[in-house]
Amino acid sequence: MRNEYKEKITSTADWQINRLKIPGYSSEDIENALKDTLNASYLEMFELYDKVIDWEYVRNKDIYEQINAEYIPFEENKHLIQVTSAIKKQSLEDLENITRSLGFYLDYGGRKVLTPLSQVYSRYLDNACMDIVTVWSQQQLYDVCGLGTVIGLCGANCYHTYFPFVPGVSVRTYTDDWLDEQNWKESEPTEFRGKEYTLYEAKQRQRQMETAMRAQREKVQMLQDGDADPDDVMLAKCKYQGQLDEYARFSKQMGLKQERERIYIDGRWRVVPGRIDKKLNVVNTMKISVPRDAYKIKGMTSEAKHEIEAAINNLKKEYDIRLDLIEVAKMEVGDIFGAAPYLDDRGKLRFALVINEDIDYNVVKKKIQRRYDKGRFAGKSIEDYIAHEMAHIMTYQDCKNEAEFRTRQRIVERQFMQGISQYADKTGKGEESLAEAFVRYRNKEKIPIRAELLIRSYIERWKK
Repeated sequence: MRNEYKEKITSTADWQINRLKIPGYSSEDIENALKDTLNASYLEMFELYDKVIDWEYVRNKDIYEQINAEYIPFEENKHLIQVTSAIKKQSLEDLENITRSLGFYLDYGGRKVLTPLSQVYSRYLDNACMDIVTVWSQQQLYDVCGLGTVIGLCGANCYHTYFPFVPGVSVRTYTDDWLDEQNWKESEPTEFRGKEYTLYEAKQRQRQMETAMRAQREKVQMLQDGDADPDDVMLAKCKYQGQLDEYARFSKQMGLKQERERIYIDGRWRVVPGRIDKKLNVVNTMKISVPRDAYKIKGMTSEAKHEIEAAINNLKKEYDIRLDLIEVAKMEVGDIFGAAPYLDDRGKLRFALVINEDIDYNVVKKKIQRRYDKGRFAGKSIEDYIAHEMAHIMTYQDCKNEAEFRTRQRIVERQFMQGISQYADKTGKGEESLAEAFVRYRNKEKIPIRAELLIRSYIERWKK
């Protein structure tokens, strides 16, 4: 029985006492129970009841005043006293123990249990009170709201709850207008990749994606524990990274909060590298410019020089690219640009963009377009060709030394994809098919799903 530091009897305790009186407990029994529970003397106990009586007479006064009705104290309300007395008298005359029994056998999950009459009676009274004071009855919570079922109220993925609502006393949390607006929003579909989702359907899709990602994380872990081929591990990680990216895009499009704790509940933490920590991997933010000796290249003008610099800056706005140097050097016939890793004086890995000094810039744009039209290269502009070289740099720029670079290169080389471009097919190198795929990806051209997964794993991790 509840009380507040023995200073007063709460409304809950008051209701419990009245329940004891209904089945026939005497006042003396109740007084003894109170005295034992509260560890109080008779004087202290009746002092508590004096406070309760005073509170009961006036506690509903505000309700009457809110509806502009006259409040009459109970002892002065002769009509109410007469009605109450009549109800008591009628109850004493009409209620009989028809079965002459002291209890009932009730079915508790197939097991018959003899339940005292007082408990059965109290339970029915409780249910009746709940039905009287609640916007639904107890039965309607089951029949209409599906309480107790997986898809109903308080079921799987249900964020709602319920509590008694007393008309004229309780204050609604949501107005009809607000509820109508939410119903409209939930029924209004949003499109993602050619399919429309209502708010409910979008949340269900989120749960499905989270389940799929947990399964993929487990697969990655199993491959690693089983010493699987590094290529298979890398592809499994790439697939998981792709799932994460798709989950983020879907959630953003649907206006839903990402709930990644549902993914990481397996306790496996990260299974693929996250966004690069700039404090650990310092990205060179110095403005890199084309050197003045570029003017010795045939057809190189200030406009062409600025076009190259603008293309580099556009890419660096999209990605954290560690470009350390731009230089002019002799390259193979037909080359326009190249990416060159090198070691500085301290043995640290650096990256340079090389411009072929033997190229004729008077015809370079026509050459690029002709190559694209024939399917030889994925790029169709100066910026595309530079994007190809930046893809090479981003693939390796987290490598700290030559040994790490060579190890990464061997792994990437085995990721060759046929059909990205004639140039990549001719080389048979994974890093070239990856760079060509990045150019098509950036231009929103169709590429194999495996190529997209590799781009997300090696390049998109640097996206700002």
